[in-house]
Amino acid sequence: MISLKRSATTTNNPPPTAQTIEFSQVDIDKDGTISKEEVESYNHLENKRKSEPNISTPLMFLGAIIALIVLICGGHKAANFILGVFKNK
Repeated sequence: MISLKRSATTTNNPPPTAQTIEFSQVDIDKDGTISKEEVESYNHLENKRKSEPNISTPLMFLGAIIALIVLICGGHKAANFILGVFKNK
């Protein structure tokens, strides 16, 4: 029988990395101190921003797929049309 032991040093869920935040982003009222309400407001806005779906990436891939389909299916017809227009001149 094969024994699958986990190493004590490996983790499946690494800790989150810390990010640098500008003081001016959190200090909403610009009084030079950060209150508990300002921290809660900043965290609420960040969580809301992170939970919103990113629609630009799927739209770019959809556009690329449609462009490839058009190029593959109708590219030769478009090329022949363009070449025919220039030959007639």
